[in-house]
Amino acid sequence: VRNWVTPHHWNTQQQYWGLAAQNDCELMLPYLNTYFRLMPEAESHAEKRGAKDAILWSEPHDFFGSMTFWNRGDMINNFTPASQIAGFFWEYYQFTNDKDFLAEKAYPFLKKTAEFYVQTLKWDEKKNEYYIYPAQPYESPRTHDLRNPISDRNMILSTMRACIESAEILKTDKQKVKEWQHIIDH
Repeated sequence: VRNWVTPHHWNTQQQYWGLAAQNDCELMLPYLNTYFRLMPEAESHAEKRGAKDAILWSEPHDFFGSMTFWNRGDMINNFTPASQIAGFFWEYYQFTNDKDFLAEKAYPFLKKTAEFYVQTLKWDEKKNEYYIYPAQPYESPRTHDLRNPISDRNMILSTMRACIESAEILKTDKQKVKEWQHIIDH
């Protein structure tokens, strides 16, 4: 299958939707292991975008970790691919209850994904809430400078909730749990 010349995450992830629910978790492992192996490239990309010790995937990327077309206007501020990938790590754990996988792969991936948002979010004093700006939803050629697109809001909430639950299962990172919960609450 030739998907848009380069592997776009949106097209790639569709092959894995539902595998856990149909009890085929083992079929997710090549995908999960690939993204786990490529975390250093995602960390470099996050640092280029201003976040340290975090991960960020551009929508178009290859399986060597090259972030292709990352600065194209219709993709430059689409920050959700890493959190969507992290969702697969979390789903794999939820369906397998494999605590070793949670500790060794899922939680580190989730935590670094959340950290990108922790460092990217801004605080609105008047509204007493966090916001993300500039950002954009998928394939948004008209603008890449939106405030709080629903895609980011959903991924922030789901990623940080999974981080909190993971940290509680693993009995770790009490301060990070408080930080994530504060962001969710605001």
